[in-house]
Amino acid sequence: MGGRVGCWRVVAIAGLAGLLPTFLSLLHPGGRPAPRLAAPPPACLEAWVRLRSYRGCPLLAAAAGYRLEIHCFWGGHLERSDGTLVFAGPFSGRAFVSSRPVPLGRWVHVAGLAPSLAPLPAIPAAIAFDGRDVTAGRLTADAEALPLGYDPWEERPSWVTAERPDGEIGAWRLSRGWRGLAQVAAARGAPSRLAPLPAPPRGSAPGEPAAGGAGRTITARGWKVIAAVLLLALAMAGAGMALRLRHGAATAAAGGGVLARVQGRRVR
Repeated sequence: MGGRVGCWRVVAIAGLAGLLPTFLSLLHPGGRPAPRLAAPPPACLEAWVRLRSYRGCPLLAAAAGYRLEIHCFWGGHLERSDGTLVFAGPFSGRAFVSSRPVPLGRWVHVAGLAPSLAPLPAIPAAIAFDGRDVTAGRLTADAEALPLGYDPWEERPSWVTAERPDGEIGAWRLSRGWRGLAQVAAARGAPSRLAPLPAPPRGSAPGEPAAGGAGRTITARGWKVIAAVLLLALAMAGAGMALRLRHGAATAAAGGGVLARVQGRRVR
């Protein structure tokens, strides 16, 4: 009995010693897992432009790494352009291009919408002229557009610098939020002033509860802490039971010894 109780005590103490560092590491900031970065909301860069020509392949609008520019092909010290619009930025695929050239001689609203896959609903990449989708690279009408896979501006020769557009640039802005191309088109306003954009739908932003519910969920780290606490409590309970059994056995043995001595005295 004494040997078995001793083994249980060793197991309980070993369990406590093994779980304590894990428990402390979960509580200590340095031991916590790195927080998962939320996916940034899709960006939309839009501008009103009136171009007379595509000379110099000008940059039409740029902000926060996103750019709207005229597509250029470089050969030696000459450049040529087909007038198509490139929307480039820090997203997968690097850049998208329009299927038709930017109209000349009149005001036109151009917009580029960066793709986003999460959270739902997904926002497909799009380039639009006056609210109409003109994104190139779709194999079918309802398929996603295929990106260029590179940024044309980064492929330019070292001697090329950005030129002022041959024309006028009106109001422009960079906005973020889960808004579709139809919402952006409806708020294009006028060349002198863009109309306000509608607010993104509630529940579409990362970490934002859906409308009608503010439920909270336990994270993976929370479950680990709970499991560590339960195991620690179980190990402590086991150690307490082992100590109690050993104390009871020792008390019984001591009581038996006293009774034997008393009985021995009576026999004498």
